Amino acid sequence: MKDRGAQGVHVGIGIGGVSILAVFVILCLTAFAALALTSAQADRTFAEKTAQAARAYYAADTAAEQRLAALAEAAGAPGFEAVLEGGGYTAEAVDGGILVSFTEPVDDTRELHVQVLFGLGPDGAPTGKWERVLWRTQALPYPEETQAANLLSAN
Repeated sequence: MKDRGAQGVHVGIGIGGVSILAVFVILCLTAFAALALTSAQADRTFAEKTAQAARAYYAADTAAEQRLAALAEAAGAPGFEAVLEGGGYTAEAVDGGILVSFTEPVDDTRELHVQVLFGLGPDGAPTGKWERVLWRTQALPYPEETQAANLLSAN
């Protein structure tokens, strides 16, 4: 009869190594799943903010187009100066025309700045012809902080 203790020891991977490898794979997959979820949430937030910014811009663009249409309609009629005075417009005379400027708020940080040149006839009256000179968004300045934090006072 053969003695089992006399035989050489058989070394193998065994069940412990496979278990450790399985746990490591599960941990890696869990970490990658968490990263994918975080990335998807960040992408969704960014997409929502971008969509809101686009909606705000196009709402301001539409309002500016409506103001421009009202100006263009009034440009050929008498009383054009009265329309300019009451609508929040600034006007300055330039060579052969009147440069009319106005702004339309987009959101808390931007505004749409518009400049339109209206042609003048030989008698100095508006001819009804106009040309867009400027149509762009501008960042609004940050509000100044008026309250200083007094950290050292013992109130």
